[in-house]
Amino acid sequence: MAIERPSGFAEVRKKITDAISRTYHQYLKTDRESVEEAVSLLASDRTIHPESMRVILDFYNSGGAQKEAFFTILSALPALKVDYIFNQIYAAMDSPSWLIHIRADLDDILQKMGAKAPQALRGLVNIFTEHFAKIFNFQYLVTRCCNAQNTSISLLKFISEKEGVHPAEHWWNFENRLNSPDHIIISLEHFKMPYVPVVYVEVALSKGLIRKMSRIIGDKHRIADLREADTAIFYSVNTTMPGLDGIALGAKMITRGREYIEQTYPHIRYFATLSPIPGFRAYLEKVLSDSPPTFSLTRKKIDVNKKGRFFSAAEITKIGAELTKGGKKSGALSEMLREILGSEDWHSRPVLLKAMKHPMVELTRYYLTREKRIDPKTKSKTTRAYDQVANFHLSNGASIGSINYLANHSGRGMRESFGMMVNYLYEGKRSEKNKRLYRSGEVVCEA
Repeated sequence: MAIERPSGFAEVRKKITDAISRTYHQYLKTDRESVEEAVSLLASDRTIHPESMRVILDFYNSGGAQKEAFFTILSALPALKVDYIFNQIYAAMDSPSWLIHIRADLDDILQKMGAKAPQALRGLVNIFTEHFAKIFNFQYLVTRCCNAQNTSISLLKFISEKEGVHPAEHWWNFENRLNSPDHIIISLEHFKMPYVPVVYVEVALSKGLIRKMSRIIGDKHRIADLREADTAIFYSVNTTMPGLDGIALGAKMITRGREYIEQTYPHIRYFATLSPIPGFRAYLEKVLSDSPPTFSLTRKKIDVNKKGRFFSAAEITKIGAELTKGGKKSGALSEMLREILGSEDWHSRPVLLKAMKHPMVELTRYYLTREKRIDPKTKSKTTRAYDQVANFHLSNGASIGSINYLANHSGRGMRESFGMMVNYLYEGKRSEKNKRLYRSGEVVCEA
């Protein structure tokens, strides 16, 4: 398809000159004419050369005002022309790395500007996203398996620094995850950026589902016999570059990760996750803070005091008896729950540990399957799960397999979700059907 030429190039050139003039005093050591010429080349149909890119880089890196001027120049051009410019930059640098960097800079600039950011500048985000979706598609992504034998220290450090789900205190602690034969890390790299993962997934191989994090990276981890392993557990998916937000790298990673495991470990038959529920604690605390507790993100009533919905009469009796041992009077169930869950060691009390299991599982199920995001523009309920991790896996065709009570005792796990975790199941033949159901608002829950 022919590239659309910008209308009124003379006007665009004047905008370029004006933008450079406004920032000239901040880079007196730079040759103004060479900068104007180099930046103007981007807006023409001439091929830009590495030397011109060097001038542009010097201009761009000389200060915040120059960065804003560069983006102002781009925002004055038609979308197809900007996409062409990105292709020129990619070709001149033989890598998309600088484009990723400046996309992250643009996000920072827009965040600082807030509501004052020009709409044309905001429109650049969509152009970046569409461009990256093309050059980071499956055709250009290379799958790599990282293990204890083939992972350099520098790569290990890079991966450990980007771990956002189950971070290790030091990179050498993270290395322990690769020293076990039942643990692997699979990454995707752009073919022009070798040994720089843009996304990676951590995988544990096991016999059957793993329902607690301690069996993967904790004290209860026992090395699985790979001859008997039939299940791959994806327990942490991480993107590494903020400039690549919005192009579904996580979904691509799940697909490629599964393909790699099917080829390398043909005896693995089942694929699942052990995933956090990062918004659950904040949600439940908000539910319990209302009086009566009828808050819900979808504005539908959820009353934890109602017997039989989440708590049986027997469970309420046991909870009340445990809390009144010291002669304290029992209040409404919601008041008792606030007291229990507000204590860091509530699960160390055997009666509460047992009585809270079924209710916490049911409350989590409600949160994952019933609570939906609200469209900020229309203020109406969407079909997407409120929990961001749930939305990611369910939109990729997974179903809810097992909701796991106190599955993550780490400080972060308790802070985010009272230790609750979930296994999402990836069953190849059912994925497309699950996607259709999810788009219509239905969540497939097998728990």
